[in-house]
Amino acid sequence: MVRLRLSAIIFAICATQAFAGEVTIGAVSVSLTAPSGYCELDDKHEDDARVLKSLSALVNQSKLLAVYAACEQLKDFRSGKRTYLSEYAEYFIPLVVVGANAPVSVVKMICGKLLDRKDVDARLRKIITDAGPRIQDTIKDLQIGETRFLGVLDEEPNVCYFAVLQKIQAGQGDQITTINLTANTVIKRKLLTYTVFAPYVDETTLSNLLKKQKENVRELAAANYH
Repeated sequence: MVRLRLSAIIFAICATQAFAGEVTIGAVSVSLTAPSGYCELDDKHEDDARVLKSLSALVNQSKLLAVYAACEQLKDFRSGKRTYLSEYAEYFIPLVVVGANAPVSVVKMICGKLLDRKDVDARLRKIITDAGPRIQDTIKDLQIGETRFLGVLDEEPNVCYFAVLQKIQAGQGDQITTINLTANTVIKRKLLTYTVFAPYVDETTLSNLLKKQKENVRELAAANYH
């Protein structure tokens, strides 16, 4: 009986960590899920509120639905041990479609338009997924604030995955190169944009992040169609 109760408690804790909560989009209630090991930013915390305000401004013409960060990072950020968050995720939706119902086919259309983009840096994507010392040399050439569109990484019936490489200045002058990996998907007839951000470490970063984001999207779908 004790083991059963302990198992139930552990299950409840894990479920709470994965489930972020309900948001209302138009007249529809959507369940958002947090990536494993991530905690939600709360505007009741002064530092969180500052980040949320900044990210809301960056997703101009869109509604920011929720933001999460790696739990240990967020803890250190709130206590002042960290000056910035480097591993985080966000959900948002374009304001123009908040009140509209989106067919699943819109995801395929988005993926098609992304595939047609002329600014895909296929050369850079190949470099960052290949082993070798030239990777870091190439990334060093990126300028602060510069982004490189790496193109569509994968397409599923209701999900389009694409990535952007970006160099930013964070904290107290730290320069970091990040991969922003986005999934566009339709949940309960609402078009959601779900992006995860992670520092570029080595040639495995892109593939590992894609694998993680696919798991995130599966959890999101399961929470809404259970």
